[in-house]
Amino acid sequence: MTQQNIPNTQKPISENQGEGDKASAERFNEEEQAFIQSGRVEAAAKDARKALDGAEADELKRAEAKGKRPARS
Repeated sequence: MTQQNIPNTQKPISENQGEGDKASAERFNEEEQAFIQSGRVEAAAKDARKALDGAEADELKRAEAKGKRPARS
C-alpha cells in the first residue's frame, strides 16, 4: 500500500484556537509593550480625558455600561 492510499484520520490543524487563544494573547502583549515603549501613552491618555469631558461623554458612558453588563448565554 502506498502512502497516498492511507486514510488520514487526524483532525486538520485549525488556526482558530478558541477562547484563551495563546497566539492572539502573545500578539496583544507584544503590541501593548510596543505602544508603551513608543512614548505615546501620555498623549493617548490626554485624548481619552478630552473625550470623556467632551461631546462624546454620554456615548462613552453608555458603551462602558454596556460592556459591564453580563453576557447573554
